[in-house]
Amino acid sequence: MTAILVLSVAIVGATVYIRLKMVGTALDTLRSTPYDPIALARWRKGVVLSDVLLDAVVLYGFVLRFLGGTAQLCLPFYAAAIGLMILWWPQRP
Repeated sequence: MTAILVLSVAIVGATVYIRLKMVGTALDTLRSTPYDPIALARWRKGVVLSDVLLDAVVLYGFVLRFLGGTAQLCLPFYAAAIGLMILWWPQRP
């Protein structure tokens, strides 16, 4: 349980870093030059990668439930990942 929690927190931290570095810099570039294909590709890659990492957190909650964890134990994994996915919903740059 502790290992899954630590891994999930590390994944959320990596997701925040990706959102700040890849998506943030790409959005700044796209605001000044909207048709930059390199910045658009970087934005798209950052959004997809962050969603994939947050899906992994949901799957860790599912694995924990499958291994015998209670629903109350798994709910924070689901809530954190789904909440961050909704918070970081992709918007047009």
